[in-house]
Amino acid sequence: MKKNETIAEASVALIVSGDELDMEELTACLRLQPTRIIHKGEVVGRIPAPLLAGQDQWIYTCPLTETYDADTTLISLLTDLQQVKDELHALSATGNTVTLQLYVKSDHAHMFYRLMPETLTHLVALGIPLEISSFSWGGL
Repeated sequence: MKKNETIAEASVALIVSGDELDMEELTACLRLQPTRIIHKGEVVGRIPAPLLAGQDQWIYTCPLTETYDADTTLISLLTDLQQVKDELHALSATGNTVTLQLYVKSDHAHMFYRLMPETLTHLVALGIPLEISSFSWGGL
């Protein structure tokens, strides 16, 4: 992101999705307090009709304050997650989905992300996918 762009919301999140997740066990295992917990069947959207969650989700979110520099937040989170790397791999091995998500909502139509090699090295060492998602109203 360019420094002068208006950002409505930006974050990096660790998301664990699966059927019948034990949220307390997951919280203890990952040594993180979730920002949000979604249970299968819970309403997660209402437009145009109610949208129900298809799986349980355990979500830990880190807001990005310097959205044009996602690397700092990602490296910090990835370094912390190295402490529970085996636990994350065990979650994936039992049919759950473990993902990192970089999300930005902006008023601008053109957005780009540049992740530095150090960030990518940390990501590869952890071995979980990174989704990059952006939402824009398309204003200029």
